[in-house]
Amino acid sequence: AVVSTQSTGTENPGIIRGYPDAILTPNVVEFERLFHALTGKPAQKPTSDRDLMTVANKLKCAVVCKGAVDKVCCKETLTACSEVGSSRRVGGQGDILAGAMGIFSFWAKNAEPNLQGTPYQTVAAAAASAVVKRANALTFTRQGRSMITSDMVETLPRAFIEVMEVPKK
Repeated sequence: AVVSTQSTGTENPGIIRGYPDAILTPNVVEFERLFHALTGKPAQKPTSDRDLMTVANKLKCAVVCKGAVDKVCCKETLTACSEVGSSRRVGGQGDILAGAMGIFSFWAKNAEPNLQGTPYQTVAAAAASAVVKRANALTFTRQGRSMITSDMVETLPRAFIEVMEVPKK
């Protein structure tokens, strides 16, 4: 289950604690609040891998810290999505990411025996992040700063193909 930190609130992170299939998706500000709620300490800026691992381990679920570079932590696996989006992040982009992450989670969980020990949540989060950031960049190229969420939805098929398809030999 993909869970927006905005929906759970950072004051009660225990609501998902111990649910290993959960993927929590805070942005940087939400992550800082979540880290403080769990540890009583301020988070490092920019978000450190150690802080991300602390939150994931305390909640016993995957955590994706959304930012210029999306960082993913699940169990002891850390990864970063360096796909470049654009300078314009639209309201609702996190909802698109959550939906894509849900689909990729289903696919990755079914493929888990082939993932060579990489948690399926890590694969799902990295794939969703790359596709959504590519959709953002494609939309920005076409629409500029006037882009809105529905414009991004229109570019998702192209972004998926560009990011996920293996070139034919």
